[in-house]
Amino acid sequence: FLYQLHETEKEDLIREERCRRERVRQSRMDTDLETMDLDQGGEAVAPRQVLDLEDLVFAQGSHFMANKRCQLPDGSFRKQRKGYEEVHVPALKPKPFGSEEQLVPVEKLPKYAQAGFEGFKTLNRIQSKLYRAALETDMNLLLCAPTASVTFLFSYR
Repeated sequence: FLYQLHETEKEDLIREERCRRERVRQSRMDTDLETMDLDQGGEAVAPRQVLDLEDLVFAQGSHFMANKRCQLPDGSFRKQRKGYEEVHVPALKPKPFGSEEQLVPVEKLPKYAQAGFEGFKTLNRIQSKLYRAALETDMNLLLCAPTASVTFLFSYR
């Protein structure tokens, strides 16, 4: 009984705080409308918008799951753990190489860049695709990589 009473008291405090914030926000908006300035041409200037950051607080943080159901690929499975859910998704099979697609040998790189690939014979598929754009042009290049291996090629540039 005491627990329920305590919880009800918490809910009442939260409700009162929300009502207070709403009254303050409404009061600010009314004040802004009353004190609307005029610009040099005599035209009304729109009042500033007040953004209450407390209203935007996301209480659940990273624990929020908007999608309760999602379609996982074949071979996937889930494990429920205490405090989190583990989802295992098998790796995709790579697409076959195109007729023009070839891995670039490390020896083809400038000498200063070869040090970053010591022990490798060729660049990987993504590095090979971007090799020309990165080293033979002055184009801007945006690259996102899950590992640091791709960035070796571009850090020497």
